[in-house]
Amino acid sequence: MSDPLSAMSMQGSRERRAWTIAEDEALRQAVELEDGDNPAPSKWFAISKHVPGRTNKDCRKRWFAKMASDVTKGGWAPDEDDRLRSAIDQYGPRWSMIASCVGTRNSDQCAKRWTDTLNPAIDRTSWTPEADAALIKAVEDHGKVWTKIVKQYFPGRTGLSAKNRYNSITRVNGEASRSIRGVSSPRASHHVKVERLEPPPAPPTSSYRVQPQMQPVPPLLSYAPPEHGRTMEAYPGSAMYTLRHIPALSVPHQVQSHSP
Repeated sequence: MSDPLSAMSMQGSRERRAWTIAEDEALRQAVELEDGDNPAPSKWFAISKHVPGRTNKDCRKRWFAKMASDVTKGGWAPDEDDRLRSAIDQYGPRWSMIASCVGTRNSDQCAKRWTDTLNPAIDRTSWTPEADAALIKAVEDHGKVWTKIVKQYFPGRTGLSAKNRYNSITRVNGEASRSIRGVSSPRASHHVKVERLEPPPAPPTSSYRVQPQMQPVPPLLSYAPPEHGRTMEAYPGSAMYTLRHIPALSVPHQVQSHSP
């Protein structure tokens, strides 16, 4: 009967954990000590004994992925592609060994470069309308799981090829639908000239004040003696007096008083 504590200890030791600086240094010294003359070390069981808590597989993967070379990022150079092809011919898809031969890339980079770009078995034919429809249907059924899709529906094509083709189809269809609806695409939106609508001009204002209508008031008349032949007429509420000629009124000079 196994000890539960030891079982838990073994399970915990298998958990993935990051490598420390001290472990990397111990691994480097172990490789130099056990298999230093070999550009592609292979004595991993002996090497792992110098790195406590790490298995031979752990040490091998760590060495070829991170420590065997100064890993380069970005585009591949032609001489790197040549070394990758030569290593594939020599070792087959043993990516840790291949990475040690390439010298500037880790195992993951080598595998991806070969699988997506350099493998001569890749299907590079043009996509047909039928293949496009099948690709859209496959994404609807399985999601964007490109490796599974190409393995099941498009043998010979790469996941990167299927991904790029799907993005191209959806982008073209999206722009076409926006064009039908009369909506410009985001790429052309900055070319659209937007004109501001100004409010209509206000009606011209009058330069005079409209006076309220007033009921006509009979003029106040003052009479001058008849020999003058004119009278003066004044209008209430006005500071202007108008003189105009009117026929003289027959007004007696003296007013006779009537005695009772």
